Amino acid sequence: YFCNITGDFMNTNKCIRCGSENNEDYKFCVNCGAVLPEPNKAEVLENSFKDEGFDEATARELEFDGVTSTEMTAYVKNNTGKILPKFYTMEKFGQKVSFCFPVFFLGLIFGFLGISIWCFYRKMKKLGVISLCLGIFLFLGNIFLNLNTISQFLGGYAGLMGDILSNQGDFSAPFLQTAFENLITEFDSSYIRVFSFLNQYVGGFICPVLMGMFALHFYKTKAVKDIKDIKGFCPEEMLLSQLSNKGGTSKALAAIPVIVHLLTVTAVFALFVIYFLLVI
Repeated sequence: YFCNITGDFMNTNKCIRCGSENNEDYKFCVNCGAVLPEPNKAEVLENSFKDEGFDEATARELEFDGVTSTEMTAYVKNNTGKILPKFYTMEKFGQKVSFCFPVFFLGLIFGFLGISIWCFYRKMKKLGVISLCLGIFLFLGNIFLNLNTISQFLGGYAGLMGDILSNQGDFSAPFLQTAFENLITEFDSSYIRVFSFLNQYVGGFICPVLMGMFALHFYKTKAVKDIKDIKGFCPEEMLLSQLSNKGGTSKALAAIPVIVHLLTVTAVFALFVIYFLLVI
């Protein structure tokens, strides 16, 4: 039993997988994410667990598009206590929307880069590649459309620096600062509004909200497909281990979009440095 803040006792439901105590209203174990037995069926399932094992006992309790809860737990692997209840609600009411806060906050902070990080982390490679390409497209699009202004800015500043270094002009520090600020103003005023809107609102807010709403639907669809594919050829005794390897999370994959973005930014910066050195 659990005791609430008023001192009253609440009935609990014991997980037959890990033994953790859960509130009787919970559908999934808060510790391991396994499906909890209904309170009036706890004793029956305990006996079933002892007789035929956890897999068979829990497989009869709940299904996600033909995939058992045990298989889904093995596939999701990490954070099942939060993800599986949302899968259950989506399955029960036929919903495709179930808000995923991690991908929303990552997208809100880092745009398409943040979305691709979450997708790669959950091994959703196709969606991760799409998000990564959109982020790079917007970044390079801004650079390309503002290339003329950027070249003028770099050329003007390089010219000032060249005059100073060659002692062909008597430029005081205030004059140099004023000239530099004027170039900055010219650069900002000519910023392409279309790509500014795409970056700030579409990539920085609209897409993170939409992805937050539908990310778990995409993940659930992929999980069901992967599990059914593996079940088609994998022996039963190796099924759960294969699902765990196929699903779960990967920090190594999550690093891919970060590395790609860093390389892209570095390459663009290197090109501008080379241009600056050539015109100075």
